Amino acid sequence: MGFAYLGLGNYNRALKYNFEALKIVREIDDKDGETYALQGIGTAYFKLKDYKNAATFLNKGVLLAKEIGGLEMMKQSYEVLVSLDSAQGNHKDALAQYKLFITYRDSIENTENTK
Repeated sequence: MGFAYLGLGNYNRALKYNFEALKIVREIDDKDGETYALQGIGTAYFKLKDYKNAATFLNKGVLLAKEIGGLEMMKQSYEVLVSLDSAQGNHKDALAQYKLFITYRDSIENTENTK
């Protein structure tokens, strides 16, 4: 539901549902689900221009995704982090995030092509 509301542009509802999801996935120890909830929360905060909270949740999601090997989640989170850094005028950091986004995007594409 959180991602549906993100897509509809209702970012406050997206936050509500992603926080509810975060609570549930933590209770059942679903690390993959936790990365998605963290990324959803970070994205909603970014859209609401709450850049500090956006960075906090996106970076937590990236760390957890790295821990579990979630390439797709790392790619998606870095994509939002590029926009976040750009919006704040942190162009050097945005470039570094963009390079990481490209690395994970290419890694995913290479894996799919190999299959």
